[in-house]
Amino acid sequence: EKLNAALVSSTSSSTCSSSSSSSSSSTSSLPPSPASADTMRRRLEMQALSSEFYSAIPHLVRVSEPLPIIDNAQLIAEKVQLLQSLEQVVVATGLMMGRKS
Repeated sequence: EKLNAALVSSTSSSTCSSSSSSSSSSTSSLPPSPASADTMRRRLEMQALSSEFYSAIPHLVRVSEPLPIIDNAQLIAEKVQLLQSLEQVVVATGLMMGRKS
């Protein structure tokens, strides 16, 4: 839920910040604009929330491959589908355990 809310606010601000970032990218000696600071803060928040998700639901990946930051609708949909599949496994396991006793 936190991840979804952060994604919505991140997506809406990214369209605003993309137009301002092109003008500020030509001069790197200037301090970051408030828009880019806000974008960075949101990116860090998405990274923290993604890390929290991956801690709760471990994923098998190569050591050299970083886990992706869950920051778009497609990745959220994939993770929702994964959670629904895990829920079905838990329910089925509970039913099987209930039948054995």
